[in-house]
Amino acid sequence: MTDWYKIKRVLTWVNWEEKQIYPAGLPSTYQEVEYIQSSGTQYIDTWVSWSWLWSYEIKFNPLSSRATTFEQYIAWATSNYTPKIYYDNSRGTIVINYDPNVIITIFGLWDSIHTVSISNSWIYVDWTFKQSYSESAWGNLSYYVFNSHWEPSLFASMKLYSLKMYTWWTPVRDFVPCYRKSDNVIWLYDLVNKQFYTNSWSWTFTKWPNV
Repeated sequence: MTDWYKIKRVLTWVNWEEKQIYPAGLPSTYQEVEYIQSSGTQYIDTWVSWSWLWSYEIKFNPLSSRATTFEQYIAWATSNYTPKIYYDNSRGTIVINYDPNVIITIFGLWDSIHTVSISNSWIYVDWTFKQSYSESAWGNLSYYVFNSHWEPSLFASMKLYSLKMYTWWTPVRDFVPCYRKSDNVIWLYDLVNKQFYTNSWSWTFTKWPNV
């Protein structure tokens, strides 16, 4: 079992490295908010595939007012070796599925904030070790947040607070919930690539107070 204390030490180093790679904070034309919320018609394509994604950490609130039967909070495919988080209607819980035959129940509580960290060798839920496994890079479709690339009709109703994605220990995405001040458009800004990631479907996200 992986020692989370050791992982935190590594992540502390990674965070220091991130500050050297890209500056903290948004451009002055954007305003950070606590979270953005979907209603079940919005999603964002991260443009990161599992073929070069080694780990990700998502902080989110899965809402009890579900938009679809099997809501996909962050997902790539249905039955391939790409760890995703979704609501399993048959179990009545939120699960992680990283293998066609392995489903991990992580929690059954809605309307509360959770942090899930997944790499190609371990899974942590709310900073508590959940399970280890061996995984290699696989697939070239990109991850969606609020939805699934493989099943794009399975939208999620949720609040997203943050999403960080890494290739090994190199950050490739650091999404910040925000809105553009000029027109109040609400989406995610990536601090790594300095890019505003837009809603890939219909309607718009809602937001909570400025940070």
